[in-house]
Amino acid sequence: MSKKPSIFHYLEYPDFLSAWFEYQKEVRYGFSYRSFSRTAGIDSPNYLQRIITRQRKLSEKYLPLIAAGVGLNKSELAYLTLLVQIEQCRDDRSREALTAQMVQLRAERSSGKLTAPMLHYLSRWFYPVLREMIVLYQTADPQILSRKICPEVSQKDVTAAVQFLLENDYISENEGVYSHTTPILTTGDEIVSTIVNRFHRESLLLSVDDLTNSPAEKRDISSLILSLSEESFSRVKKEIQQFRKRLLQISEEDKSPDRVYHLGFQLLPRTNQNDSTNTDGAQ
Repeated sequence: MSKKPSIFHYLEYPDFLSAWFEYQKEVRYGFSYRSFSRTAGIDSPNYLQRIITRQRKLSEKYLPLIAAGVGLNKSELAYLTLLVQIEQCRDDRSREALTAQMVQLRAERSSGKLTAPMLHYLSRWFYPVLREMIVLYQTADPQILSRKICPEVSQKDVTAAVQFLLENDYISENEGVYSHTTPILTTGDEIVSTIVNRFHRESLLLSVDDLTNSPAEKRDISSLILSLSEESFSRVKKEIQQFRKRLLQISEEDKSPDRVYHLGFQLLPRTNQNDSTNTDGAQ
């Protein structure tokens, strides 16, 4: 029998509700979407199903009914409410504030991998870069680091970043020698977070500037336009994930690195699958 899922292990409420529903089917004979709606006092017999399959979003009107039907306690309801608010929020700063609350509540209740220090680490693009630079150049001098990092970062921001990296064990110092506490640091294949998305967005914006600011011989930029089925899309994603891990291994095995690079991967749709336009042929 599966273990009852905890909402604090999830970053998106449809994933939690899906796991909870499957668990209930295992432990309760005859459990169904219809029986859940009846118990929760929801008129639509397939409301939960449509939430789980992401055909509709969980509204504030039905949130307390869903929470009561699932049997959430006060802190679990607070966490679910934050997940719903994060999904509905359109302002980046507000989303980040809500995400910080979510992470704090999650850290208090869960042993999950996504922690507040990790999110802070990813909140600015230069934190991961400085982590590599400090070990590479064997210095935590803000004046040197701010001059060498590209594009330039203020000494004040570098000083704060170095302090954070040392205090949270992203790097360690022993008799003047700096080293990684963990040689390779990665967010994993899929981490859904507004702050992680912000990190990717900042990195992409920096890459746009690099098109003109970085000499061609010091960079490699290419792109592809592909036609893919859902099956091929999944295969390409898996290939990218495996390729990324091979590159991490190359970096880990390098005995004499002398520079820091940023390598990005983007696989983005350029057609709208929700469009009902007939594509079988001209009419």
